[in-house]
Amino acid sequence: MNALSTMNYSAATKHEIEHSGRVSKDAFQTINGFFLAIAVIALLGRIMIRLTIHTHLHLDDYILVFGAFALIGATAAIYRFAHFIYVLNNLKFHRKAVPTEDDYTAIGNAQAIAYALFSLAWTTIFSVKLCFLTSFRAMIANVSTRMNVWYWVVMALTALCFIISLAEIFVVCPYSGSNLLLHCTPDVPARKTLAMHILVTSGDILTDIMIISIPVWILRNVRIRLRKKLTISLFLCPSIAMITTSTLRFAAGYFHGKCDLSWHFLTLFLQSCVAVIMACVAAFRSFFVEQRRRRDEEAMCLREFNGVLNAIPVQRSDVRCDRIGKL
Repeated sequence: MNALSTMNYSAATKHEIEHSGRVSKDAFQTINGFFLAIAVIALLGRIMIRLTIHTHLHLDDYILVFGAFALIGATAAIYRFAHFIYVLNNLKFHRKAVPTEDDYTAIGNAQAIAYALFSLAWTTIFSVKLCFLTSFRAMIANVSTRMNVWYWVVMALTALCFIISLAEIFVVCPYSGSNLLLHCTPDVPARKTLAMHILVTSGDILTDIMIISIPVWILRNVRIRLRKKLTISLFLCPSIAMITTSTLRFAAGYFHGKCDLSWHFLTLFLQSCVAVIMACVAAFRSFFVEQRRRRDEEAMCLREFNGVLNAIPVQRSDVRCDRIGKL
């Protein structure tokens, strides 16, 4: 497994390997670490807000925490697999640094890490989808039967797309060891890969749109200003940002006519991080809403107290409103 990482390449060859693809290896690892840090900080902020407002966590919070642990596992896998990604990219685009037989064996063994990375990244993404669906359940509990049926349709399709996403890498390359080297190195079957990319990306985007439809349908029947409805929809749904990263992964996934592994893994990981971050943004909005509600309640209590003071006879009017905080 470590054969490739310990190969003694020349400086020029090493530079060529680490710059195979759209994103260099250093940028690849830096971007991944940066977005993971933001996602973890956002998650901790969400947990603190939930404990402050509700004093306990709900089911959707636990689902998101599970997804965050999967994201951390994906990070470990992507750092472990980074060197192999760029060696394979170099074999695709340049073919100058040719690994030895032992190194090819290391690539075959590293496929398990690739499977783990894909599985953990998709688990994070769909955990966030499930997190939002779980939080929406209470919102539609007493709504129409049609809305409840639609909710379970979305839930079922999301589960199906999750299974298909997990199966993508196994369908594209169901081999290991020497067979993997024969059929999938340095490149996987082009038609099968493109077909699975289209299927998985379409399912990912479709489920995001369907999840968006739930709060949009609810807000349509609420009598508030349109601008406020749009703002609430953006805060409730991470789907717009997730759709963007999913589209980028597919649209720019090919470099010089071949699948760019570095770009594909990077955008998949970024989509996982963005999903967690956007799920936490919704909690931040609830915190500000709660703060405003409490301020409004305090202001109302103050007005009521002043009204009581105004009703007291003149001889007791020396009680000042600015002493309310001391009462």
